Amino acid sequence: MRKPLLAAILCLLANRACFAGSISTQQFFSQELGRGWKYKLYLPDGYANSGLNYPVLYLLHGSGGDENAWDFGFSILDDLIAQQKIPPVIAVAPASGTSWWVDGVETFETAFFDNLIPEVEKQYRTIKEREGRGLAGYSMGGYGVLRYALAYPETFVAATMLSPALYDGLPPLGSSARISGSFGDPFDEQIWTARNYPTILPDYLQKGVFVAIYIASGDDDFHHVEDFKFNIEQQATFLYGRLHKQGGSPAELRIVNGGHNTIVWEPTFSEGVQYMFKFLKTPTPPVSVAPPTSVPDGFELFQNYPNPFNPQTNIQYQLAFSGKVTLKIYDLMGKEVKTLVNQEQTPGSYTFRWDGKNDRLLQVVSGVYFFRLVTKSAKGQTFSQVRKLVLLR
Repeated sequence: MRKPLLAAILCLLANRACFAGSISTQQFFSQELGRGWKYKLYLPDGYANSGLNYPVLYLLHGSGGDENAWDFGFSILDDLIAQQKIPPVIAVAPASGTSWWVDGVETFETAFFDNLIPEVEKQYRTIKEREGRGLAGYSMGGYGVLRYALAYPETFVAATMLSPALYDGLPPLGSSARISGSFGDPFDEQIWTARNYPTILPDYLQKGVFVAIYIASGDDDFHHVEDFKFNIEQQATFLYGRLHKQGGSPAELRIVNGGHNTIVWEPTFSEGVQYMFKFLKTPTPPVSVAPPTSVPDGFELFQNYPNPFNPQTNIQYQLAFSGKVTLKIYDLMGKEVKTLVNQEQTPGSYTFRWDGKNDRLLQVVSGVYFFRLVTKSAKGQTFSQVRKLVLLR
């Protein structure tokens, strides 16, 4: 006990932040951007020796920010983990300037999904499924978080938006969206409208693969002289109504005392992260499945265990070639309930856990369900198998 206390005292005397986890600045070459791309990395205490796979939070900064703009959030994560309010998590804060996180002057949206996420999942032990990925962003980063959550719900399970720069119509004249080149140079109303959330929200709701979203704003956030409807607390409340009250997508709304600054963002980020971990998976050990004595063609979809189950069950399978793999849950009527896997995988053994929730993040009722594995190689080889499972509540 004395050593941690002494270390904390020395940190305070040195007037610097102290972390149980580690923080570093990383850079990799982005094929999409055609240059090096920096990001700040937080690894939780014990990462190096645990052997576990961790969930990842991607942190999107506001207008004009860089990889250092989320430094206030790392200490919050460190404290929440130390207090056991959340499990250990990896955090990644990339730099994008005033990009609005879209394909504009540079193609940041494409680079984020085609380069950054694969790079992180290659370099670090992560949970490589939507339940292992979360988003958080403030101001302009909040715009990016909402766009990514609605346009790519199969990639993320939860998100936090702090003072998000949202507008149900065109942005106000003073917004950096109009001068950054992210939506055309000069600003193109059609480009903005096509990318803005009212345009993509209907498809998101119809698809039914929901992302749980925590929304927070100060009650004294930006007061736009053009009209109070541009105030972020107004826009945040309107979004919450359309997203959750009208659309049924899981969400929480907080309007707190304060403005457009970290005085508001620090406590709401803390609460938002705890909300996200109602849906994000906790760190898990990599599972090694011993192959059975006889496997037809090197493939097998094993019976889930336990079965019947409550509240969760494990599904194991074995692949003999690389290819696109889907693993889905269906009800007795053949209706798709949950997508567990939808990605390229290499030969080997895999285990995925189903917690009895559907793609809307709601608990399904007791009954008989089916899980189906389908894989197809680049050469056209296919494999498909179906098994039955029983959920008892």
